[in-house]
Amino acid sequence: MSAQTESRPSDSRPHSGLPQEDPSQLPPGQAFKTAWSRLAEIGEFARHYASARSDLFKLKLLNIAILAALGVIGLIAGAALIATLIVLLCSGLAQAVAAGLGGRAWAGNLIVGGGLLLLIGVGAAVGLSMMRRKHFEQTKAKYELRHKNQREQFGQTAFERSQSAAPKSGD
Repeated sequence: MSAQTESRPSDSRPHSGLPQEDPSQLPPGQAFKTAWSRLAEIGEFARHYASARSDLFKLKLLNIAILAALGVIGLIAGAALIATLIVLLCSGLAQAVAAGLGGRAWAGNLIVGGGLLLLIGVGAAVGLSMMRRKHFEQTKAKYELRHKNQREQFGQTAFERSQSAAPKSGD
């Protein structure tokens, strides 16, 4: 036996029980029967492929759901940790102030709590003011550019046009 025939498998397809003859050489009834059985085989393979793809999609959805749940749990744990750290920090500050006031814990809690609340309020007010100012400046720049483009293209702005078309108050 030569090396060429040894390396080549005798039949790469498993035996399906179907004749391996040329379909054009079969009688019409037998050819139809063979084609029908092959269609059933193709249909089964297609259903198998669709089932495998469906299972893969379900697995991906399951992995996404697990990662989302882990993310939510991590977010909750992180928020709880930060809240605990803030409570410990505020408690420590209040105890330090109370020790400076002769052991009056109520005064330390009141001063630290009120001071932090005031600090947060001032910070929020400053932050909102900065955001409003930035938005105003961006909007003003947008309309200045628009007016410049209108003057270049039409010789006047929409505002100037509306002012010239408005009736005079003395008329």
